[in-house]
Amino acid sequence: SFGNFLQIAKIKLSPFNAAVINLEASVSAVKKEKITLDWSGIDRVGLELTSRANSTSTVYFDSLIALQSEDYLDDWLVVNPTFLNLSKNNQGRIVLGVKNYGGSVALVKKISGVNDFTFKAKVQPKRSGARSGLFVRGDYKTTYGYYFLIDGLDGNRWQIQKTGAASGKPLTEIVKNGIISNFMVEEKKPLWLKAEIKGKNLKFYLSTNGTSYTLLGEANDTDISQGGVGIAVLDAGVTEFDEFEFSQ
Repeated sequence: SFGNFLQIAKIKLSPFNAAVINLEASVSAVKKEKITLDWSGIDRVGLELTSRANSTSTVYFDSLIALQSEDYLDDWLVVNPTFLNLSKNNQGRIVLGVKNYGGSVALVKKISGVNDFTFKAKVQPKRSGARSGLFVRGDYKTTYGYYFLIDGLDGNRWQIQKTGAASGKPLTEIVKNGIISNFMVEEKKPLWLKAEIKGKNLKFYLSTNGTSYTLLGEANDTDISQGGVGIAVLDAGVTEFDEFEFSQ
């Protein structure tokens, strides 16, 4: 389900030494000792909600993450940075954690206006019933482009989707789709997706080990001739991405 997203910039935080607070003093008399904020020394984070008079508010947090740096956002083109985050996978490796909040696609900033290429990435869906995968020949502002999508947890569907414009309005078309026999997307079992794009020919592959790939779908389409390469997460999904590779 969707909810409100609160992001507080690091420069907005005011560190203080809790040991100097006199709990019996009035609020105005509380002394705060200025210190240098050391992210490695953070033990606990407290958030205070002040309600309006004669009203009650309740806040629930699904997760709370503190990032030492947001430099990773410099590598991506995205409408809303809340779409991208960093997380640790099951092996403790830092990966790109992507939630379908505030956006659905992102493009690699250094790669733009390409038409013939191979692009692949490692993916680990984290929710059921939510599609995610590669976004190629794409435009991150309009979300126009080709999508190679794999099912969420416990699913076995794949899909080639095209989003473009018709009469000035966005139009989404399912170019091809299918079901993978004797297969299911599982937790802690990442997949590798690969797109081979040349002219009007679009080929999309799946691998369970990052080495041997199986062709899932192929299509010939001339509507979108070039664009960027990146990732997509739809249906309120959450997916981890890693090991990006691009070649021409």
